Formats: sequence, C-alpha cells, structure tokens
Amino acid sequence: MKKKGRGRMSAIPEAFLKPAEISGWGMQVPSRIRTNKDFLPLTPYKRVADIFRRSGIRERRVVDSEEWCADLASEAASKALDRAGVSPQAVGQIICAVTFPDNLAYPTASIVQKNLGAKRAAVFDLKAACTGFLKGLEVATCLIEGGAYDNILVIGVETPSRFYSEAPHLAMLFGDGAGAVLVSRSERRKPWVFSMGDDGDLSELMTMPFFERRVGFQGPRVFKEAVQTMVKCNGGAGQGAGLTERHQAVCAPPG
Repeated sequence: MKKKGRGRMSAIPEAFLKPAEISGWGMQVPSRIRTNKDFLPLTPYKRVADIFRRSGIRERRVVDSEEWCADLASEAASKALDRAGVSPQAVGQIICAVTFPDNLAYPTASIVQKNLGAKRAAVFDLKAACTGFLKGLEVATCLIEGGAYDNILVIGVETPSRFYSEAPHLAMLFGDGAGAVLVSRSERRKPWVFSMGDDGDLSELMTMPFFERRVGFQGPRVFKEAVQTMVKCNGGAGQGAGLTERHQAVCAPPG
C-alpha cells in the first residue's frame, strides 16, 4: 500500500554507493552546566526567557580546569568502539574534527590514539568549524571505498568555552562536548550522499586573530548565511540521492 504524501524514490546513482556503514557511535559532555540564568547579568536581556527565545538554548555543558578536549574525544570514541564491538587495535585511521584543540602543536587525534591504545591507527586533525564532523565523515567513506582501511574513527569535539569566556554574547550560544562514530567496511554498498561548498568572501563574519583574546562575530549575518546554505546543501544532497522534500522525515543541522 502506497503511503500518501510520499513521492516515488528514484534509483541512487552508483557513484553515491559506498561499502561503508556506521557501526558504532558515542558521545561525551562535561558534568558542569551553565544555564541561561548564569548568563543573564552579562547580557542586555531582562528575563531568562528572553535568552531562550533568541537562542533556543536552556543550558550548555562546559569544561572545568581539569577537563580537556582530548579527554572528551577519547571517551566518545571509546563508547563508539564498545557499541560496535571493535577493538582499538582494529582501527586504521582516526580523524578528529576540532577548531579549539588543547595543543596547537600536536594533533588531538594523536592523543586520542594514545588514550585508546589504538597503536596501529594513523591520525590527523581536521579544522572546518561547524562542518568539520561532516567533512571528516566524507573523507572516511572515501578512504574506506579506496580499500586502504576497514575501520575509521571520526570524532567531532570542541571546547569553545575556554576561548569565549570574555565574550558572553558568544559563550551563551556554544557548549563543550564530543561525538564520535566508527565507520566500517560493509559487505553491501550503501548510500552516502554529501553536498558541500564554501564561500571565502564570508570569512570575515567570524574571526579570532591568532594570539589575541578577541572574537569578531556578526551573528545575524552568520545565521542568515548558514540557514540559506543549509537549505541549498540539503536540496543538493536530496537531488543526488534521488529524494524530494517529501521523503525527508528529519533534518538535523550540524553544530
């Protein structure tokens, strides 16, 4: 029986079918919580409800002085491996998407490798701000399709609270945490459709000069451009997969 409101799905092009699947996932957040009430004295708003109305956020998790970016990433990755039933020794590559690492001179992914005991894994960090995890996922599926790896950990982790402490209008919009998936080789090819791009002309909308505790953030423009770009990319991915808006039950924007 055909469901009402659903269009017919066309065949997904062979180019988007890859021998990869997400076999496990995990997440980790700090225990410390900052609510909107904590930020109220630092904002021009008069009521806690005003912050929620403008941001859609009630609370966010933030690290303390003893919690580190690599620790959150390692916990999330360990949970992903446990769910997949895969040993750290079977991981061939670790990709860590991070914008605010603990150490600028050493990859966060390398610290994760040490913490997990994944001695056979190659590692690298990927810096692409909010889209970092999705781009890491695309790289992982391509590497598996190329035949070089059977299991790749893709981690997205950020601790922006350490950098935005002097900019409360930004701090209330961001939280700290980590998420990870294990991408594994599968016997059956499955659809992986990505639609991405970039506009370097917008690079000045959000800036943080090196060695300066100064953040530039044009909030309204960032929001407008982000929403318009997500709509465009969502349509591009759907078109590549032979789907229409009627086929989409959930849209989950990246952080």
